[in-house]
Amino acid sequence: MSHAVSSERLDGEEAWTLSGPRGACVVIPAAGSQLCSLRLAPGAGREPVEVLLAPGPGGLRQAGWGAGAPILFPFPGRVGRGEYPYRGTRHRIAPGGVRHPLHGFVGLRPWEVVDAGTDARGAYATTAIEHAALGIPAEAFPGAYRLEVTHRVGPDGYAHEIAVRNVGTAAFPFGYGWHPYFRAPLGPRGSRAECVLRVPAAARWELTADLLPTGRRLEVGGPYDLRAPSPLGDKSFDDPFTLLERDADGWSRAELTDPAAGLRLEISADASFGHLVVYSPRTSGSVCLEPYTCAPDAYNLEARGMPAGLRELEPGEGWAGAIRVTLGDYAGGRF
Repeated sequence: MSHAVSSERLDGEEAWTLSGPRGACVVIPAAGSQLCSLRLAPGAGREPVEVLLAPGPGGLRQAGWGAGAPILFPFPGRVGRGEYPYRGTRHRIAPGGVRHPLHGFVGLRPWEVVDAGTDARGAYATTAIEHAALGIPAEAFPGAYRLEVTHRVGPDGYAHEIAVRNVGTAAFPFGYGWHPYFRAPLGPRGSRAECVLRVPAAARWELTADLLPTGRRLEVGGPYDLRAPSPLGDKSFDDPFTLLERDADGWSRAELTDPAAGLRLEISADASFGHLVVYSPRTSGSVCLEPYTCAPDAYNLEARGMPAGLRELEPGEGWAGAIRVTLGDYAGGRF
């Protein structure tokens, strides 16, 4: 089987399917360039497994932030009180009465497909969105950007490649996050409680009751110490982790293992991503492992002198990052 790209209508929306020997994904450009399906094979010649929590009736638009794989930009997480200072100007985000605006401007908006096809690295579709097309008030954000995301299915699994460019006349601050909902369990047997997490992070951000970082980083301990594989059990998470362990290539790697299915999913992110949010309410059938380039509320943390990973682009400058998802076998035995 070779790599291929095709498009069709799905629930009234244009859907792009990227496929190859190690799996397939379905991209919905009109719903935030989100994935509504990600099927990965744990090995060559193996049957692919659906690893993504699919949206219910109404599709990704109806699901909002609750399924699929939303893109979070230009801020992942919350912005406290919807206000932040930048270079001497106070900016205010006013999304219809929400106290702490969440997850940026682009995740539920229509994107365009600017390129799609196959190459030596697999099947791909590049989607783009521009700030100028969103109708965001000038007081909410100080600049203008073009954001491109390339979804790719290759010989190792799925890759999520990001490119941001400042196309305006003023500098702007930003963070990028990706919010995939992975199924737990990954197979037809087993349960969420039996699934096992590994997140090699030495610290987590202390949160207020409104889930805003206080600015303190706490050493992980108890249920938050996921450096060694830890069964989910009845644990509940909505926590940003940081001080991530990295391989020699600078990438960090987190894992979700389903022992009953004999499967292990890995999400890895390059050195640009200094934070990982784990979101998994105990009543859910999913685990979100979310690479962030910055902490939630990074605009305000940085304004208070607390380094939180916020990035800035001057006019004409660009930034690029990458995330990968792979699926492999778990042979059993001790963790």
